[in-house]
Amino acid sequence: MKNCSDEEYEGIFPITKPLYLAKLLLSLRREDYVLFNTVSPRSILLVCFVALFESRKIYYVRNAKSWIYSPKYQTNTIFRIIGTILFLLKKWLQKGAHAFAAGSFNLKDFLMKEGLSKPVLVLPFNLFASEKSAREFLNEKFSFVVPGTIDLNRKDLSVIRDASYLLFESLKGKFEIVLLGRPVDGKSEHFAREWKNVLGNSLTFYNDFIPSDVFDSALKQSNVVMGALNVSFKDRYHSEKYGETKDTGIEAHAISYARPIVVNSEYRTDLKIQSSTLYFKDRQSCFEIMKKLILNKEYYLQVLDRALENSDYYTIDSIASEVSEELRL
Repeated sequence: MKNCSDEEYEGIFPITKPLYLAKLLLSLRREDYVLFNTVSPRSILLVCFVALFESRKIYYVRNAKSWIYSPKYQTNTIFRIIGTILFLLKKWLQKGAHAFAAGSFNLKDFLMKEGLSKPVLVLPFNLFASEKSAREFLNEKFSFVVPGTIDLNRKDLSVIRDASYLLFESLKGKFEIVLLGRPVDGKSEHFAREWKNVLGNSLTFYNDFIPSDVFDSALKQSNVVMGALNVSFKDRYHSEKYGETKDTGIEAHAISYARPIVVNSEYRTDLKIQSSTLYFKDRQSCFEIMKKLILNKEYYLQVLDRALENSDYYTIDSIASEVSEELRL
């Protein structure tokens, strides 16, 4: 399989560089599978050029509606024309595609329901690795890790904050919250600092880029992965929905480290991990879930075991088997 990516490895060609693009085109054979890991407005003309050459093409779908529906929400004439051209190019790519790839079973389900006629492969952002699932609980505090940037436009972190205030009143010193990402702007940074002023050492957040070893260590020491997402995502042309037509990193980290997820009920986790997902509706239900996980160890271990079982769907062997079946290899 040829993978058009950003790094040079064996069989991987960064097609934005002329030399590697030439290598890719010269090496292509009709039976080769070519995975385009993104089809963005900035790269679509180059993707269409490579698609003219004989091969079995697979396109990674990140925003599902942009492949299915014509553009909306645009009154500017120029952008409306550009959006229409992009949509027509994606329709042309669909005709010559051998298959599509998506980051979750939910996205696959949406694409199939919308009548996409080609196979849809599930290729998650992260795969489950057993060495990451080790329970490195180094202290007695129950660790809630919230991965991703601190972005108040995309996340309603006030729900988790308010729940933690309630928790702090009765269980101070029994838990910690780790915001595993840096603030995207001054407003988000101020929010995090005000939160830390109340919780003190029970809250950790970072102002700078988080090194991979620190990121990995925090997730290994986590008890659960947590999030509060604004599920609606509106770009220039479409309104997507996280968890259904657009995927997010919160699930990928939970899968990779085999941890349960605590998330707001508007967000639907992937079909294969819903049994290890706990949903909250407001700060009170969020507080009750967090409190139960901390105080009821037997209950927590049951949910943790379900997370480990669910992560088996996302091992490299499981994904490879499903890909082989879809492509009839």
